[in-house]
Amino acid sequence: MTDKFSKYKKWVAQLEIGKNACYRCRKQGNDKSGNNFHFYGIGLGGVCFSAGCEFKLLSDEALEEIGAAEVDLEEELEMTKKFSRNWWKEFRKQLTFDCKKWRGIRTETNKFYGVMYEYDVESEIPKLKTQYCPTTYNFRISGIKSRSLPKDFHSIGVVGKQAELFGQHRFKESSGKFVVLTAGEIDCLSAHQMLEDYRKASKNKDNFDAIPVVSPTAGEGSVNQIRNQYDWLNRFERIIVCFDNDKAGKKALDKISKVLPKGKMYVMELTKNDTNEYIWDGNKVIDSSKQWISSFWNATKYTPSGIVGSGALRAKVREYFQREKIPLPPFLADLNEMTCGGFPLKQIINFASASGTGKSTIVDELAYFWTFNSPYKLGVLSLEAESGKYGVNLLSRHIGVKLELCKTSDEAMAILDSPEVIEAENSLWLDENDNHRIHLIEDRGMDIEHVQRLILELIIRCECQLIIIDPIQDVLDKVGNTEQAEFADWLKDMTKTYDVTFILVNHVRKNSNNAQANSTGANISEEDIRGSAAIFNSAAFNILMMRNKEAEDNVEKNTTYVKITKARGPGNTGWAGELYYDNETHTMQNRKTIPGMPLGRPPTPDKNGEYEDERPRVGRQGNPVNSPNQGPMEPQEIDHEVDDEFEEFLDQTAFKGSSEVSPEDITDVDESDYFDDDGLPWDGE
Repeated sequence: MTDKFSKYKKWVAQLEIGKNACYRCRKQGNDKSGNNFHFYGIGLGGVCFSAGCEFKLLSDEALEEIGAAEVDLEEELEMTKKFSRNWWKEFRKQLTFDCKKWRGIRTETNKFYGVMYEYDVESEIPKLKTQYCPTTYNFRISGIKSRSLPKDFHSIGVVGKQAELFGQHRFKESSGKFVVLTAGEIDCLSAHQMLEDYRKASKNKDNFDAIPVVSPTAGEGSVNQIRNQYDWLNRFERIIVCFDNDKAGKKALDKISKVLPKGKMYVMELTKNDTNEYIWDGNKVIDSSKQWISSFWNATKYTPSGIVGSGALRAKVREYFQREKIPLPPFLADLNEMTCGGFPLKQIINFASASGTGKSTIVDELAYFWTFNSPYKLGVLSLEAESGKYGVNLLSRHIGVKLELCKTSDEAMAILDSPEVIEAENSLWLDENDNHRIHLIEDRGMDIEHVQRLILELIIRCECQLIIIDPIQDVLDKVGNTEQAEFADWLKDMTKTYDVTFILVNHVRKNSNNAQANSTGANISEEDIRGSAAIFNSAAFNILMMRNKEAEDNVEKNTTYVKITKARGPGNTGWAGELYYDNETHTMQNRKTIPGMPLGRPPTPDKNGEYEDERPRVGRQGNPVNSPNQGPMEPQEIDHEVDDEFEEFLDQTAFKGSSEVSPEDITDVDESDYFDDDGLPWDGE
C-alpha cells in the first residue's frame, strides 16, 4: 500500500539547516526560489516565513508541551485545504454550544465567542468529541481551529498571523483601560467568564462594559500575530498579559514585549499553572475566581531583567559577532574598511553636512543599496521628500536615469511606461514574495510624541530594524535642548529594546566670524551639528560630509569628502573617502575607482596645510598637490564607460510574481458571513 505521506517524509529527511523549499508552498505552486522555509536543526523544528503560509515543523520541546509524541501527518493535509463558509454553515448544524461544563466553561461563554462542540453520538452516553473555535480576518469568519479530545489539533482556513486574535471580533470597537491577553482559547474563555461574573456581581455592573479578553490562535509564541494587531491593542491603557505559569509562558513574555505598545504591558502572576485551573480542577468545576481576579488587579508593569552573570558572557560574545552587520555599498569602500565591514545593529549612526550639499542623495543611495542587501528590513521617516519624490529618487537610481531631468511629464511617462522600467519597478518595490521592500512615513509638522509612535509602528508592525530619519532637525528644531536630549535617550532605549539601528541625517550650523561657509566646503566638526550635543554624543558613529557646491570645477563641485570623527568599536577616525556624483545617472561613485580621475583635495584642519592621512594628492595635470591653497583644477572630460552590470542586476532582481495563500482564497463569500449580536459567526438574519 502506498504511504500517502511519503512525499512529506522525504521532504523532512532532506532538510538542511538554514533556508529550504517550503513543503506547503511548493504543493500550492509557490516558493519558486526554494527558500521560504527555515530549518533550525533536528529536533529544533522550522517555520515558513512566507506571508499566508506559516507552515511549521514542530520542535521536540513544542511537541512535549502539547503532549504529542509525533507530528500528526493528517493535520498537514487538512492545513492545505481552503476554508468554505458554506461548508461551515452546513457542518455547524450538527454542533452545539453546550459542552456540559467541560473545563468549567458555561454555554453562554461559548456562545459569546462562537465556540461549538461535537459529541460522539454512537456511544451509549454521548461523549464530547471535538471543540471548534472560529478565527476571523477583517472580523469575518476565516477559518476553524478544532481540538479532538484530548489534544489532537487541526485547523483549516486563515488561522495564523493574518487572522485576528481569538475573540477580537467581539470587541471590534472597544477601547479603554484594560484588555487581557491569555495563552490560548480555553484560558480566554475562562478569563472572560470570571471577569463577567465579577462585573455582574458588582453594584456598578451597568456602568462599565465587559473587559475584552483575547488570545493568539497559535499559543504564547504567536509573536507575529500579536504584532499585526498593534493598532487595536494600542487603544487600551493596559495590556494585561496572562500566560501560563511555566517556563514556556515566562519565556514568551520577553518575546511579545518587543511587539506590544511600549509601556503598556502588564503581567499577571498566577498562583496556579494556568487560568483555566481557577475554574476546573482536573475533573470537576471549582471556583477560585477570587484569586484570579486579585492577580488581575495586582498585575505589574513588565520590566525585562537587565542582570547578566559573567557565566553567560561566553554565549553573549559569540552572539555579538554572529549578528550580521549592515553592509555599505561599493562607493563607500573606504568607510566600509574603517568601520570593519559596515555598521553594527543596535546603534545610532549620524550623517551630517551643510544644507544643500547632497547628504540626502548619499543616504538615498544607502537606502537603495540596503533595499536589496541589508539583512534587516528598512524603514524611512522622510521629513523633506514626500513619498512620490522619494520614489522618484530610488527609481532613478534603479534604472540609471535621473527622472528629474525630464523636461515634460510626457517625457517622464514615456520612460515610466516602458516595459523595461515597469519590470525594473516591480523588482524595486516588491520582493519575490510580493512583500514591501521598504516602509516609508512622510508625515510633516509632527511633534516628538507622534514621531515616537510612528517609529514604534515601523519597528513593531512593519518589523523594521534599520530606520532612516531624514533630517532629524525637522523634529528637534521645535523643542529645546532638554527635550532633544530626552529624545536621544529614547532612541538609545529603542536600539537596545528592539535591536534597531537608526541612521540620522543632520543639518549643521551656519558659520560665523566671516569664516568659509559650511555650504561651500568648509571643514566641519561634530560640534557643528545643529541642536543638542546629545545628538552626536549618543551615536556610535559620526560621519561628516563636505562639498563645495560653488566650486568652479565641475568635478570638484560634485565631489563630497567624507570623514569619521567617532567610531565606537573599531576606533578608526579620519578621512573616509571621496565621492563623485554623476548627475545624469543619479549615482554615487568612489572617486578613486573612476578611470582617469585623480584624488581631490578635502578640507584639512591642519593649520600647516598638511593632510591628515598624508596621501599624495594629484592635480588635473598629474602634479602633486601639497596644499589646499593650490588654484582651481583645469576642467577635464570624464569617460563614463557603460558596462553590463545594470542589465545583470535587473536579471538578478527581476520580479518573479507570487500567488501566496491569502484570506482572499476563502470561497463562498456572501453577506451572511458576519457575526451577529449573539456572537454567531454564520447567521446574518
